[in-house]
Amino acid sequence: MHIDHFVGFDHLLRLHLGRGRRVRVFGPPGITHCVQGKLQGYTWNLVKHQRLVFEVHEPLGEQMQVSEFVCRRRFRNPGVTLRPVRDLLFEDDLLSVRWTELDHRTASMAYTVTERDFYNVNSVRLSASGLTPGAWLNELKKLVRAGQAQGIRLEVDGRDHDAGALAEDLLIHTPGRTLGYIADSAASTENLYKAKALMQGVDLLYCEGAFLEADRTRADDTAHMTARQAGILARSAGVKRLVVYHFSPKYEGRFDELEAEAEAAFSGHHH
Repeated sequence: MHIDHFVGFDHLLRLHLGRGRRVRVFGPPGITHCVQGKLQGYTWNLVKHQRLVFEVHEPLGEQMQVSEFVCRRRFRNPGVTLRPVRDLLFEDDLLSVRWTELDHRTASMAYTVTERDFYNVNSVRLSASGLTPGAWLNELKKLVRAGQAQGIRLEVDGRDHDAGALAEDLLIHTPGRTLGYIADSAASTENLYKAKALMQGVDLLYCEGAFLEADRTRADDTAHMTARQAGILARSAGVKRLVVYHFSPKYEGRFDELEAEAEAAFSGHHH
């Protein structure tokens, strides 16, 4: 919860006021206290009908403490429940989120967000099949997602069809993509090991590369990675595309040098 990462919370809060949303916040130990401090920093005397809820997840050893801050109650006295901590942090119909704890002289979480696989109907094949489009197509997608299409019969246009064969014939499968995120991490052996394990094969990795390799002492002093270290990490994890960011302001006007250094290490060219 360093200021450069947590300063955006107020903006998020402002955007969600007036919308009946549940906002889930995941963070390192201490996140609940920090969110509570932010929420208590305002006067909430006009929010009787607001349906906004902040659901804050904080790891406490083997347990995940989940606190519910309700706008209508002026975000006071959150309801608290405990759940087991898992590598799979969150999953719904659209996304799954995983994390690992890195060290920045305080806990700093790295995340991956994976979209679910997409199944689109091949409209040319559908027309050719002579079947009438309808709710059965969604039913078919559901079966395929759950891995249950094989051997199931689906009724379409009053006749029984094999769901597996229909799926094979009519659905185009696009694997969901995975986004990785690393900020505020020292380039220690343990951090790199954990980061590499989490980031295996991700499609797009946003990774900090705060300093040039030439300033590695400065990077080590401030528990940050160099652009080159970010490139080597991404390469070793088999990442498909790397974006480095979180540059030290000392390189203002020269950020392309950091990008070039990371790219060289990532593609395996050495300067």
